[in-house]
Amino acid sequence: MSLIYTADSSITGGKRHSLYIGGRSDAKDRDKLRRWGVTHILNVTAAKDAGVKSGVPNFFEKDRSFTYHRVPVYDAPTSAADLLRHANDICDFCSKGLCHGSLLVHCNMGQSRSTTAALFFLIRKANMSLQGALEMIKRRRPAAEPIPAFHEILVQYEAQCDKERGKGDNTKKTKRSLSPTRNPHEEKKRPRVGPSIGPALPSAATTSIGPEMPPSSKAKAAIGPTMPPSKNESRIGPTMPESSSETETNDASSTIGPALPPSNASIGPAMPPSGSDTPKQSTTTNIGPSLPPS
Repeated sequence: MSLIYTADSSITGGKRHSLYIGGRSDAKDRDKLRRWGVTHILNVTAAKDAGVKSGVPNFFEKDRSFTYHRVPVYDAPTSAADLLRHANDICDFCSKGLCHGSLLVHCNMGQSRSTTAALFFLIRKANMSLQGALEMIKRRRPAAEPIPAFHEILVQYEAQCDKERGKGDNTKKTKRSLSPTRNPHEEKKRPRVGPSIGPALPSAATTSIGPEMPPSSKAKAAIGPTMPPSKNESRIGPTMPESSSETETNDASSTIGPALPPSNASIGPAMPPSGSDTPKQSTTTNIGPSLPPS
């Protein structure tokens, strides 16, 4: 008796319910069946009263702790069509059995018919591919091998299940994977990392780190207090008045300190102006008492 499949604990109430493949010797070992928790037995042989050697009886049919279901087929190519007609019944019984306990699927030797029945269940209910399910069974039970006629109906059954699944979402399922499938509508485009292949695009403007400097003109901005502009170069120190050659004499320049009097200003009483067309007369002012004229 070989362990092939363990049901999801979410449908078994947290208990470990498994599917086993075996032969005649396993089917009549009551202690082993109870020790391994088997409650349902699928017998894939013809009835014993048919007088066929390969028929295996339901040994504990009167024991209410076991539930039996027989699929009467022979281990021959002529039984392939009959076995395919029972495929859905086999799947339903296996699903029901795994909900209540562990399940034994057996034929006479545990090689061809029982393996084919287990593959029906794994394809339809466990959503496995025929190739993947058969490889898994052979790893756990090397003697398992459906005859060629049974393998042909397994291929047909897999195509039928794929077609039925495609009715729901209008897509044909071509491959099954044990890894989780990503939803293409939820997947976001990731930014490209690393150098690009091909002509390089102009680089985008980068954000500078630190205080932003004002845009530079032709001349660089001076560092420190700004001096007043002048016609000539800026001088360091007090500004001197402009010379008369550059500006008119009546334009007063801004000077630092007390202003000097103009150069033509006289000290003392102002003298009357002299004219060429008037007679000269003494305009001298005497200091002291005036003398009588002589």
